[in-house]
Amino acid sequence: MKFIKHILIASAAFFSTAFSVSACDFCGCAPGGNYTGIFPQFNKNIIGIRHRHQSFTHPRTVLNFNGESQVLSDRFESTELWGRFYPHPRIQVFVTVPYRVHERAESLRETTIEGIGDISAMANYALINTGDSLNRNFKHTLLLGGGVKLPTGKYQQRDATRAVLPAQFQVGTGGYAFTGNVNYTLRYKNLGVNTDFSYRHNTENEWSYRFGAQTAAVANLFYWIDAGKTAILPSAGMAFERYEKDTEFGFDNLKTGGDVLLANAGVDIYFPRFFVQINVQKPTEQDLPFAQPRGEWRLAVSAAYTF
Repeated sequence: MKFIKHILIASAAFFSTAFSVSACDFCGCAPGGNYTGIFPQFNKNIIGIRHRHQSFTHPRTVLNFNGESQVLSDRFESTELWGRFYPHPRIQVFVTVPYRVHERAESLRETTIEGIGDISAMANYALINTGDSLNRNFKHTLLLGGGVKLPTGKYQQRDATRAVLPAQFQVGTGGYAFTGNVNYTLRYKNLGVNTDFSYRHNTENEWSYRFGAQTAAVANLFYWIDAGKTAILPSAGMAFERYEKDTEFGFDNLKTGGDVLLANAGVDIYFPRFFVQINVQKPTEQDLPFAQPRGEWRLAVSAAYTF
């Protein structure tokens, strides 16, 4: 298969006798998109709010039904309280607490579930850090880190017919996950590139379901614009996400796993004590297995205070 066609969005169908509707790995409680952006002002603590939006359209097939009701679309909203803290000059710790609202439109009903999602914590160690140096034309930052995601989100929620909703539609995964990441930024004068690579290993939950391992890679070009006490960073690039197959009772779920390629565009605006970030992503390649929902635009908006 050609590389470009290798870019599959992954599907994950979770079937039960009461609810035989497909759902996807990269939506709902198990998305990628953990890329947090470009953060100058090293050695400053940050606390902020971020809102993420994702939506998906279900194809009209015989599998996309909940009883007699056809599933049309899903929408996922996540509002996150997050922070970056420095227990040591070379160590930064990120903590994220999400509140999720998931909405499903069907031909006969609408379903909304909400609640605290899976809380995550990650620590990075700065192997190289000349990012804020005033005396260098070339500036480098290399961060290595890892973290853990806790099963704090609700799982096994049901719709109005009392049918258990698909695993990927839940606001939590029900299991622990462990992550590793590498983040590198190179800047020459006002022009720079930021790259981020992350890997997540998910553990089996108490219902013997395990989401597949997730890999994400992001590369963005950015340009630093000085405007007095304000800095503006427009950016654009690409992201690639891969999802391995889920397992249930130790067996592969053959309707899960896959890849997605996305185009990124955004702008960060930094003030002396706070900043805002806006980022949009659009899937550019989706090769979907039968009956799987298509991903639409993603949007992330963040505002944060530095201290």
